[in-house]
Amino acid sequence: MKIEIIVPSKQTYVPNQWRKVLHLFSLTGPAIAASIPSDVEVSLTEQSVDEIDYEREIDMVCISTMTSTAVKAYRIADTYREKRPDVKVLLGGIHASMLPDEAIAHADAVVIGESEELWPEIIADFRSGSMKKFYRCAELPDLCRLNPPRRELHAAKCLYVFNTIQTSRGCPYKCRFCSVHLFSGGKYRTRPVDDVIDEIRNLKGRYLFFMDDNPTGNVPYAKELFRKMIGLNKKWFSQVHISIADDDELLLLAKKAGLTVVGIGLESIIGDSLKATAKPKVSLEKYKENIRKLHKHGIIVLGSFIYGFDDDDEDVFERTIRFAQECKIDHASFHILTPYPGTAFYDQLKEEGRLNESLGWDHYTTRNAVFRPSGMNQDPDKLNKGILWSYREFYSLPSVWKRLKLNRHLPLYLTASLVFYFGTHKDERITERKEAKSLGLRVFLSTLEWAEKKILDSASSSLAKKRAAM
Repeated sequence: MKIEIIVPSKQTYVPNQWRKVLHLFSLTGPAIAASIPSDVEVSLTEQSVDEIDYEREIDMVCISTMTSTAVKAYRIADTYREKRPDVKVLLGGIHASMLPDEAIAHADAVVIGESEELWPEIIADFRSGSMKKFYRCAELPDLCRLNPPRRELHAAKCLYVFNTIQTSRGCPYKCRFCSVHLFSGGKYRTRPVDDVIDEIRNLKGRYLFFMDDNPTGNVPYAKELFRKMIGLNKKWFSQVHISIADDDELLLLAKKAGLTVVGIGLESIIGDSLKATAKPKVSLEKYKENIRKLHKHGIIVLGSFIYGFDDDDEDVFERTIRFAQECKIDHASFHILTPYPGTAFYDQLKEEGRLNESLGWDHYTTRNAVFRPSGMNQDPDKLNKGILWSYREFYSLPSVWKRLKLNRHLPLYLTASLVFYFGTHKDERITERKEAKSLGLRVFLSTLEWAEKKILDSASSSLAKKRAAM
């Protein structure tokens, strides 16, 4: 039996051509593959870096869905059902789990929730010709019994790959706009520390990204993990809560274990807006103090901001950028509050008639306003323009220069800043170069374009050689 796992691509501000240079692969496909019985042959396609081969000889295709990729997932599923009626089509993931009745219109079966413990049943039903329409796990999987993800399925997909790992699932914060607790449960579930350490030891390369929503949520567990990571010579990145800087021992252990970059959900600088979150409230002064503390330990800070709360007015964009620059946040991501199906926020907007139901799921990217924001005269276009302005302003060359720090992370800071600059200023760079009155500015912008092309050409050549050698 042969199964193909497909992870549809999603929109980001990182230009598509850069994804084959440096890519952070999802653990979704390799984790699913690890749960499928060993006598089944499994292949994986990540659409962001590879083409789907509809002619591949398979018996079943399993397509993972997020809300932002649901339209693509359904299109892929429909194509298989049209071109390959001999192939059974399964849909799973968080979107299909929230809306199984919608998903089943495009598939033979829908997997609801985390799938690890369901695969023996799915395979047995397929072999006996008695597949059900819906598969739902009675209980959340025990993370003590997980097999290591099959990372070899990622081989030769791009030039440089960040290793990814997961130590926990679930979240105790029941934010009205978030679906994590609905899908993975309302408490932290953790893997055995020794299992995680063994997996890290077996990973090639030095760089590692924790896919957890918050690996420091269980502090005693995190401290034990970090103690055992010391000496493994890894540099790692992760999302964490800002409170990591309140515990000096935790922060020091994380740093000694190789913590290099933290992504922090700062959400909003408007105090009243944070009522929509269930996280502990933190003042702006406390944010600044803890960011300084992280910087003092030599840790790069990526702050994540959300626009569109009911108390956000049209000044929120400028105030947020000013705050981010004052804190000298190294990198930032900006998002529009998005009502995902199944959440209390989605139900609220639908009941109030503020949800734009004419927009498809492919607009649910956190980069598009899909509802009318009450604090901006219910004009969604103000959110759309505001988020783009925020990226362009934060990653403008003067802003990058203003936040620059002369330390060992300078090359990483400049590289990441330029990638975002390339992604958010493409059209503007061409116009700026053509209209620039200063010869120096024209030369500088032309040099940026030349450098981008050289890097990508070199990466494509190296990738081709890497694939040929396998």
